[in-house]
Amino acid sequence: MMSNSLFLIFTIFDDLIKDYSSLLNLTDEPGPKAILFDKVFQGPEFRHVVSCDIILLPDNTSEYPDISHLALSPHKIYGVLHKSSKDLILRKHFIQTVAGEKLQHPLLIEHHSSGRVFEFLVELGKAWQRRSLEGYNDAIRKFTTLFSFDLVKEARLEFLHLTHTIEGIERILGRNFPRSATRDVLFDLSQNPILRRLLYDLKAFFHEAEKAAKIRQQMNDLMR
Repeated sequence: MMSNSLFLIFTIFDDLIKDYSSLLNLTDEPGPKAILFDKVFQGPEFRHVVSCDIILLPDNTSEYPDISHLALSPHKIYGVLHKSSKDLILRKHFIQTVAGEKLQHPLLIEHHSSGRVFEFLVELGKAWQRRSLEGYNDAIRKFTTLFSFDLVKEARLEFLHLTHTIEGIERILGRNFPRSATRDVLFDLSQNPILRRLLYDLKAFFHEAEKAAKIRQQMNDLMR
């Protein structure tokens, strides 16, 4: 493996991905495909893969392969969802279940035949076809940068989003946050005495739009 990472990518195996499928010698069979620098596992061979860098998962099927054993070794797991999927929530749940706490944020959502993920797979395929380990590793390194995640910024946005409902405000005041990448930052924000006072003010004036907007602006300014 190039690094101790694994990429789970939902896609569709059709003629629109020939720019990279032909380079990687992928078949159009709907089953999952595992990619290593020197080999691709697909069809019956997929059952014998013990480690890989990338798993391409068919989005147009309701059957999920058992890949739990492939998620044991990597330290980091990255996920990509197919933008036109009819079951985005189920696909997301599958990736979250397989990856567990190793899952990196955010999940990307892309079309299967265009965009950043498609371009990455084309670049990877060209390196794979040339048997260029340097090119292969470089493609994966660049792809990893697409998953950059500003944890503090994301938590602040989530905090402000919660203030738009009474239930959300109560969740913050009660420090009731689901387990997620932003949970610790949200917990710290919820303990800020000035923010807590503003939350109580917002709750009191929630239905007075002008006052509520000013309070939210105060909170936004305070968190910068």
